[in-house]
Amino acid sequence: MFTPQELTTLTDAVRVAVVRAGGHAARTWQDSVAVTLKDVRDPVTQTDKAIEDELRVALGVLQPEAGFIVEEGQNSEPRPLMWVIDPIDQTKNFVGHVPLFYVQVALVENGEPLLAVIYNPVSEQVFTAYRGGAATLNGAVLNVKPKATLAECIVDFDLGGVEGSEFKMDAFAAVRAEAYRVRVSGGAYAPYLLTGGIDAFVVLNQTTKDVDQFPRMGLIRAAGLQYERTDVGGLTLYLAGPQPITERLLALIESALP
Repeated sequence: MFTPQELTTLTDAVRVAVVRAGGHAARTWQDSVAVTLKDVRDPVTQTDKAIEDELRVALGVLQPEAGFIVEEGQNSEPRPLMWVIDPIDQTKNFVGHVPLFYVQVALVENGEPLLAVIYNPVSEQVFTAYRGGAATLNGAVLNVKPKATLAECIVDFDLGGVEGSEFKMDAFAAVRAEAYRVRVSGGAYAPYLLTGGIDAFVVLNQTTKDVDQFPRMGLIRAAGLQYERTDVGGLTLYLAGPQPITERLLALIESALP
């Protein structure tokens, strides 16, 4: 549907819109903000809503025929093209004054990401990618140097809530026994798979949403890495990293099944 030049131009326009909207978070992340809880520990702020509203308008102008999958507002009816907007990924970090949160956008075609932009408003790092192109950080192409074995890898986990807790702990222990290091950031380190901050990540969080996963998927696949969804032991998981590493992670996780 899109030529490479059209995708380049569209990605550049999305990057501009995301950085502009992300200014709301850059200006307010150290302030005391009013918080509403969607459940016992799932916060939303006026900044989330302001960013989402601004992006919905801007992206609607860029690709009017696309629908929307959003974090805070109303989703559109499914269409072949869908904008995916997470106005503040890691809102708990945002309200806790932890400088590790992101504005995330993807354009998805029939369930596959066409382009993705992830912006850290504090560090002013903008990750971009589009299908058939390279993943970039502030315009510079990212050349990921994958590790050859799990024993060399730092693996990050998003364990989520209490669903399947025993299996999650067994899976975590199986990976911990073989990996160089493990982290549990709840997805906060995900973009830094592209910079070598981590080498792979596992999402066992059963409440994760498309707004979390599609922007990351677009970036990581553009860098030549795996980002796959699978079902294990009645739970859905996502694995990201070099293919030999994700295959080994999956084998270890499956070994933890009761």
